Amino acid sequence: SLGILFIIAIKSPGDNIALYALLLVIVAIILTMDHCLKCFITKPLLEINEVTGKIANLDFSELCNVSSKDEYGVLANNINKMAINLQKGQKVSLKKGGAAGLGEILVNLNWNAKPKGFLAGLLSSGIDLDLGCLFELKDGNKGAVQALGNAFGCLNRPPFIALDGDDRTGAAAAGENLRINGNEIKNIQRILVYTFIYEGVANWKQADATVTLKYPGAEDLVVKMDTFNSSNKMCGLVLLENVNDETFSVEKIVQFYQGHEDLDRAFGWGLRWRAGRK
Repeated sequence: SLGILFIIAIKSPGDNIALYALLLVIVAIILTMDHCLKCFITKPLLEINEVTGKIANLDFSELCNVSSKDEYGVLANNINKMAINLQKGQKVSLKKGGAAGLGEILVNLNWNAKPKGFLAGLLSSGIDLDLGCLFELKDGNKGAVQALGNAFGCLNRPPFIALDGDDRTGAAAAGENLRINGNEIKNIQRILVYTFIYEGVANWKQADATVTLKYPGAEDLVVKMDTFNSSNKMCGLVLLENVNDETFSVEKIVQFYQGHEDLDRAFGWGLRWRAGRK
């Protein structure tokens, strides 16, 4: 052991100079290994453990700062990219964007337009599922962004929300997208994202819809439509609410309604509605 080597070295300092050299080499190796252990194993593990602990408590405000090319770097990168599956009634806050704002927030809707199975395909013409939202701005202005009525909105002017287009088939790989200008959060009070069946039977299980919320430098937030027992054609999906003009809280709703008016009434928007077409 090191203790024995050290004692031998002290008792016969002039007998074997090589013994001193060997002792120094061993000590150097041990110190180097200890340093490497702390830098390349212990420190990354502590960093990953701290971030995953916060995620477990629904705090997504920090990312893993581990940039190594080894397994720890891969693990940290996967944690930073992982999707957070929101449960019904669960509320989380988006990562604060600082003085520059939150950046562009993308709300994506994907679904299966055609029923599964040969017989189901013969008996049904499929589903046209539309994405939209109700908005309320800080100045009191309220309205809707949706393809119905050609109310596609605008990203750089009020309401600072824009719908990319209208996927009538569900076959588009990108689905339908709502874009929210997070840098204008100071002007936005709340946003209620919804989807409704414009054409087709209200078969939400066959539609198998998923909403994914993406924004810069953070995990995706995934909202699965995992409640199906409804014949209503309107579904409130996600409610975003301003928090101190710094970030949005995001709450999974997944609640079904007969139409726009019922959804409006449930959340106290107070808009006047009339029938429209695309």
